[in-house]
Amino acid sequence: MPLELNDSYETIYQRSMQQMAFGETEEALEGLWRILRRLTRLKPETLQRKESLQALLLTCWNSLVTFLRWEERYDEAISACETVRSHLSAEQGVDRRIASLTIERGNVEEGLDLFRQAVDQEANVASWADMGAEYVALERYDDAESCYKSALPLAQSNEEATIVNLGLFRVYRELGQQQQALSAWNMAAVLDPDLGDMVSEVYTWLIERGDLEEAEKHLSRERNVMRRRFHQGLLEWTAGRQEDARARWRSIVSMELDGPGADPASWIEAALRLDSPQTVLDQEATLTDVEGGVQFDVATLLGLAHAMRDQLENAHRWFQSVVRRMEQDWPRRSTIPADMWRLAQTLILNTETLAAISKYFESED
Repeated sequence: MPLELNDSYETIYQRSMQQMAFGETEEALEGLWRILRRLTRLKPETLQRKESLQALLLTCWNSLVTFLRWEERYDEAISACETVRSHLSAEQGVDRRIASLTIERGNVEEGLDLFRQAVDQEANVASWADMGAEYVALERYDDAESCYKSALPLAQSNEEATIVNLGLFRVYRELGQQQQALSAWNMAAVLDPDLGDMVSEVYTWLIERGDLEEAEKHLSRERNVMRRRFHQGLLEWTAGRQEDARARWRSIVSMELDGPGADPASWIEAALRLDSPQTVLDQEATLTDVEGGVQFDVATLLGLAHAMRDQLENAHRWFQSVVRRMEQDWPRRSTIPADMWRLAQTLILNTETLAAISKYFESED
C-alpha cells in the first residue's frame, strides 16, 4: 500500500508493523524512516513539549533499529541512532545503543570503548548495567561482574538495585559460583517482593546442578501452579522417584490449557515425558493461537512432539522457526541450546529421527 502525503504518523507506523509481519521489509523500513525524518525536523525543545510525539519518536526509533538489526544492516541502524540523538534524552540510551550495535557488527573493542565513553559521560546504573549485559553476551563474566559492582552503589531505587543484583546472579550462575549467585538473587527478592515470576531461573538451574534441597526451597516460591507442579515432578525424577514424577505430570496434563495459571511449556513437556506426543499434537491449534506469537520453548517442544511421531517435515518447520528467531537475537545463535538436545535424546527412540534433527541443536561435545 503506497504512502499518502496526508497519512498520520500513527497510520504510517501501524502500516509499517503490518508490512513487517507480512515480510514486506523494505516497505516497513521506508515508513519508519519517514516518521523519523519528519519528527527530527522539529526542534528538540518543540518535540519535548509534545509528549505524544516524543513517545512516538522513541517507539519508532526502537522498532526501526530492531528491524535493521534483524536484517544485519548495522550501519543503517547506527545511522538511525545518530538521527535521533539530539532529540532524545540521555536516559534513552542512544549512545549505548550505538555501542551495542557496533559490537554486534563485529567491532567488539570499538563498541566497548564507546560503552566506556558513555559511562564516563554519565556514570549511572543504566550505563554500567548495559555494559555489564554486553560483557555477559560476550561471555566475559569477570568484566561483567566489575560493571555490576560499579553500578550497585549508584542505585537510587529498589528497582535499580534489583536490576543490578539480577545481573550479578546471572554472572555468578555462569561462573558456577552458587553461593554468590544465591546471595545476589535473595537480595533482589528482598528488594522486589514481586520477583516470584522469575524464580524459575533459580530452581531450574539448581535442579540441573543436582542441588535438589536448595532447588525445592526456591520452587516453593513459584506462583504458577502448573509450572510448580511440573518442576516438582522433574525434581522427583532427578531424585530417582520416577512414579512420583509421573503422577505429578499426569495431574498437569489433566489441567485445562486455557484455564487461569496455564503454562503451555510445562503442559507440553509433561505430556512428552509421559510419552504422549499425540496429546500435544491434538492441542497444537490451541497452543499456537496466542497473541504475540508462539514462545521459544513452546515452539521447540512442538517440534519434539512431531519428531516423536516421526513427522519430520513438521518437526523441521518448527525447529527452523526457532533458529530464525535466535539468529535475530543478541548474541546471535544458530543452534537450539544443549538442554533441549538432552531432552530430545530422552524422548526420541528412533535414531534416524534423532540424526535428522541433530543439526538444529547445540552439541555437548
